[in-house]
Amino acid sequence: MSLLSFATVQNFVAAWVTVVAFVLFIISVLAFRKKRSGRIAMVCIAFLLFFIQGIILTYELFSPVFALPVFFTAVGLIDIAILLLIFGATLKR
Repeated sequence: MSLLSFATVQNFVAAWVTVVAFVLFIISVLAFRKKRSGRIAMVCIAFLLFFIQGIILTYELFSPVFALPVFFTAVGLIDIAILLLIFGATLKR
């Protein structure tokens, strides 16, 4: 038997994803304040959505509120929005 259970590892990873997303969001906000660019704004919003997704995931791990299909639908829609924002940021001139 391992020292860490799967739930412990899952909580640890979810927490760190949220922390990293928040740090990247702050860095992107600082970059946007320095150089007002639509591309940076899109990346900033993408990191904000990633942070929100991490909060939802962490909250769901500790106190399941949503039904599983609703949870996966919400997370999937946030993922699609993040992907489209990053794609738009790479194509924007």
